[in-house]
Amino acid sequence: MHISGQGALPITVIETGDLVTYRFVIPGLPPSKNVYDSLPIAWRGSMKHKWITAVIREVEAQDMPRHVAKIGLNALLVFPDLRKRDPQNYVPSLWNWVPDALQKCGVIDDDRAGMIDFGRDLGIRFAVDDRKRVSKEARKRTHIAITMRVRS
Repeated sequence: MHISGQGALPITVIETGDLVTYRFVIPGLPPSKNVYDSLPIAWRGSMKHKWITAVIREVEAQDMPRHVAKIGLNALLVFPDLRKRDPQNYVPSLWNWVPDALQKCGVIDDDRAGMIDFGRDLGIRFAVDDRKRVSKEARKRTHIAITMRVRS
C-alpha cells in the first residue's frame, strides 16, 4: 500500500452485522525488535507506557465495549520512506503493548492465547507517506483496527 499526499485517517467505527471495527491512529511507530533490544531498559518502559496511554485514550474516546470475549487486531505502519521491512520485527512491541492496554482498560479480560486473532502477515501491513513538505517524523504513524463481536 502506498499513501501519498494524504493526512492521517479520521477516527472511524465500522459496523458489519454483529462485528464492529474501531479504528484510530497513534502518531509514530513502534520500535522494531532490533531497535527495542538496543534501548536502555528505562527507555523501554517509558516507550511502553506512552503507547499504553495512547491506546487507552483512544479506547475511552470511542467508548469501546468492555469485557469482550475475543478481538481481532490489525495495524498499518506508515513510514516516510520505502525500505524493506519485516512484519515480525514489529510484533514484540506492537502486539505486546496494544493488548496490554486493552486489558488494562477492560476491553478484554485477558490477552492469553485464543483471545486475539491477528490478520494476515501477523496483522501488520506497511505503507509509505512520501509527502516532501512534511517532516519525516510527522509522516510516521500507526493505524490500529480492533474488531469485536458486540452482539451474540
